[in-house]
Order: sequence, then C-alpha cells, then structure tokens
Amino acid sequence: MTQNTAEASQWQVTCQCGWRVHGTKDEVVPAVQEHGRSAHSLEVSEEQVMALAVPAGLYPPLVLDMATGAVAWGKIFVAQQEGKKIPTSWALDKHGAPTDDPNAAADHGLIQPFGGYKGYGLSLFIDILTGVLCGGGFSTHVKSLYQKVASPSEVAQTFAAIRIDAFMPLPEFCRRVDEMIDLIHSCPRAPGVDRIYVPGEIEYETEQHRRAEGIPIHPTLREELAALGKELGVPSPF
Repeated sequence: MTQNTAEASQWQVTCQCGWRVHGTKDEVVPAVQEHGRSAHSLEVSEEQVMALAVPAGLYPPLVLDMATGAVAWGKIFVAQQEGKKIPTSWALDKHGAPTDDPNAAADHGLIQPFGGYKGYGLSLFIDILTGVLCGGGFSTHVKSLYQKVASPSEVAQTFAAIRIDAFMPLPEFCRRVDEMIDLIHSCPRAPGVDRIYVPGEIEYETEQHRRAEGIPIHPTLREELAALGKELGVPSPF
C-alpha cells in the first residue's frame, strides 16, 4: 500500500511496534569483545546496536535503544576528558586484560559485552539480521565510520514493524501497555530508590528538561568545539 510520508509516519507511530538493528565498526577503537578471544587476536570488531519502540496510551512510548556492549564508548570518552577511572567491567586494554584506565581502553582496546557470552551471542545475531540479511558488510567486512569517510563503510541496518491491529485493537494494546507500566511503577522499591523507571522514561524526561533549559556541555568539549569553529570560520555559539 502506498502512502505519503506524513501518513506513513503516523501509521508507524500509532499502529505499529517497531524495532531496528544496526551494525557498525570502528577500526581505531574496536567495539565489542567476542566471548573467549583476546583483544589483539582480531584488530577490528563490530558494535551492534538495537532499538525497539512500543506505543502506550497515557504514557510516552516505551523505547529501548542500546548497544550490546557493557557501556557506550561515549562514557569512556567522557572519563578520558574528566581524568576519571572506569569500572573494570567496562573494557579491556589492547592485551585483553580488564582495565580501569579509559586511555588504555581507547588505545585499541575493546568494550566488554554485557552479560558475557549472552551479549556476544546477541551481538552475533544482530550482525546476521543486519549485514548478512541486508547484503551489506558484516563482521570484519564493515569499514570504519570515522576514519575512511571517502569510501563506503558497508554499514547495514534492518527495520521492521509489527502491525498491532492484526493481533488486537490498538486502543486495547495501548491500555494493556499502560497497565504494565503502572504495575512496574507500583513495585516495592529497594532502600534508597525513589522511583522505578521503564525503558525510555528517563530519556523522555531529560529531553523535556533540555528543550526548556538547554543541553549541558563539558568544558573540554566546549573548548574543542570552539577551536574547531575558529579553524573553519564558524562563530562559536558559546
């Protein structure tokens, strides 16, 4: 069925559950360790990403957007900027040893997979659903997104949607999702926990706050952006 862009967008938001899987690679900073291998036995590794969204009724959509590593590289880069140590469960150095040094992790190290062999298995199947299924690059065939910008990276993505009203009326589904969210919110809280969140809830509230108050930027990043703007002749907004 052919629809214009606005109609298609509305259809996806109101009538479908969606999921996306995405395979990338960084040749300078390998991404996720395959279970059972050392960091230096394979010079590059893919980072697999998945995102799932489910509509609700009274609440914002449930959204799970994550990589299969124990942590995002961005958090390690922030630790570098701030001169802070990282948990040893986050990354390996280039020799395959756990490290609390973000600089060692960034120097040809690897992000550890979450859940050990389970995270590795999930990463592998995301690679199949993206690179293999889509006819794009997979595993070591994917080129760096950041270092070889002049050549195709062969990054592959797969998008899929479930038509909810093929299973039940959409309002009924949304009501049931709301009921699930209410049940989770009402669970007994552990000592020191003020609130229980569902996936995407923190990010939704952060978005609302930053739209109103602005986005905080680390001083080091602010200086880097200002220097880059000066180099390119772009006035700094800071």
